[in-house]
Amino acid sequence: MSVPIIEKLCVNGTVAYGEFPSDDVILTVPSTTHDGIYNQYLVTPRVVQVARNFFNCSTMIGARLAYDYGSCIGSHWHERVLYTELLSPVVSSIGENVISPFTLALLDDSGWYQVDYHNSELPAYGIAGGCDFVDNECIVDQQVPDYINGEFCSQLLEIDMTRGLLSEDSLNSVFCEPSYHSWAVCDLVGASITFTTDTSTEAPINYFNDTNIRSVFTHADSCPIPSVPLGLDCTKDQPYNPFYPGEKVGTGSRCFNAFFNDTTTVNKNVYKPSCMEVVCDDVSKSVIINVNALNLTCEYSRQEILIPGTSNGYIICPRLQALCPKIFSCPYACSGRGTCVYPQNDGDSIPYCECFDTSNTDPGCS
Repeated sequence: MSVPIIEKLCVNGTVAYGEFPSDDVILTVPSTTHDGIYNQYLVTPRVVQVARNFFNCSTMIGARLAYDYGSCIGSHWHERVLYTELLSPVVSSIGENVISPFTLALLDDSGWYQVDYHNSELPAYGIAGGCDFVDNECIVDQQVPDYINGEFCSQLLEIDMTRGLLSEDSLNSVFCEPSYHSWAVCDLVGASITFTTDTSTEAPINYFNDTNIRSVFTHADSCPIPSVPLGLDCTKDQPYNPFYPGEKVGTGSRCFNAFFNDTTTVNKNVYKPSCMEVVCDDVSKSVIINVNALNLTCEYSRQEILIPGTSNGYIICPRLQALCPKIFSCPYACSGRGTCVYPQNDGDSIPYCECFDTSNTDPGCS
């Protein structure tokens, strides 16, 4: 059977003629935030529903595809929304790289595979971020906006050229990478650090008044991400000198963004992560941080909790789904076969799946 030749709007804004998927499969639309740039989405039914469920955004068009200016159609998930998905263009050297329900939904929609969504994992990056996370800018007025929590950064990476080491400001701005496993610094650089931008796959976007400042990693709409590794993974049992009381590394631990006030500088917060043991309590439906046998509870995203044994050290709670997805997320994003319902629509309440097939009793509609 011959495949019809159709006209297709490509991700680079040109029009091509050939054997392309119809707009019911892959849709190309102008970006709502960047003039002259086009976004491309996979819009098959289960992929769309997984995207809406995962991000808690009922208006999502579908799942974004990466740019590939050498081709009309993108061939990977886009790093801006699926940074830690294994089938995004770049495999991260730190943190997680998972096969998510997005990939299984694509295979499912193809009709060529029978898939088991129980084998998928929910990425921490972007989970339950809402429409603001997927639709709006990652940097606003040169800062990370309030509606984003942990995915992006705006601290310049600087090198002290006399010592060949990170500058004092950079060392005072260390964060967890987006999956909350490892320590990292922001990949945002200025004129003092030279690098080559690959414009064949991404159009560099500038978010700062100084056009010399930009992210090294352009694949996520040039959004700066804490992705430059510092060699410490909180989830691995390795030699570690604790800075805050109660820190612990190992498989049950996660990286928490944390800060303390530098008493030598007025109103100067020093951001230095902490490695803390996490317990996902399925009975109390809570995220518990174990600090020297004391249980601290993360009740909501961005909550600042005083670290016991300090007078000015604070843990910053990430989105609860990032730490305990089995409690605070819909299983497998409802497998694209149902709607993820957030009772309070706040991203911190415990959601559940409403399966399209009312006879389906699987919690994840799988």
